[in-house]
Amino acid sequence: MADRGKAKWSGVRAASIALRYGLALVSVAAAFGLARIFLYFDLPQSFTAFALCAIALAFWYGGSKPGILAALLSMVVRSYFFDPETNIVSRVLYDLYLIIIVLLSVQRRFLSSAVVSFIAVDCSGWQPDEGAWLP
Repeated sequence: MADRGKAKWSGVRAASIALRYGLALVSVAAAFGLARIFLYFDLPQSFTAFALCAIALAFWYGGSKPGILAALLSMVVRSYFFDPETNIVSRVLYDLYLIIIVLLSVQRRFLSSAVVSFIAVDCSGWQPDEGAWLP
């Protein structure tokens, strides 16, 4: 009996993981499609704007790891489909920007808990000065 319940929950978990990573893939594919459509109709487009929307959707609804996947996929798509003749400095700066975003989002969880615990420990015995202005 316990095995059925475990199998049921593992199936739900696998479906949830597939949906989250699928969202990352579909959002980057939609950004790529929109950018190509804009190019076809000679409209001003920026794949970067569409890619940042796709990355934001993946982070917001999928979580950190699908968001990282969306950021890496958009970096590859931009480098190889839209700007293959771009100079190396521009490509490195764009890739560095995305890598910093990914690293900050991964460390956000660990840093926020560390900062809260540091503030709680550091300010536990704090008293305002006698002449300090307090609202």
